[in-house]
Amino acid sequence: MKQYLLITTSLLLSLFLVFGVAPTLFSAKSDLSVVIAIIIILFVVPAILYFTIKKLIKWSKNK
Repeated sequence: MKQYLLITTSLLLSLFLVFGVAPTLFSAKSDLSVVIAIIIILFVVPAILYFTIKKLIKWSKNK
C-alpha cells in the first residue's frame, strides 16, 4: 500500500511542478522566476523521481 501512495504522490507532485508551477514562472517577466522554473524542471523533479525509484527498489529488496 505504501508503494502505491509513494508513486501516486510523487507523480502528482511532479506533474503539478512541471505543468502548474513551471509554466506560471516562465510566463512571468522576471529573470529570477525563469531561472527558478528551469531549476524546478532540471533539478527538483528529477530529484523527486530519483528518491521515489530509490525507495521502491529498497522496499522491493526487503520483501
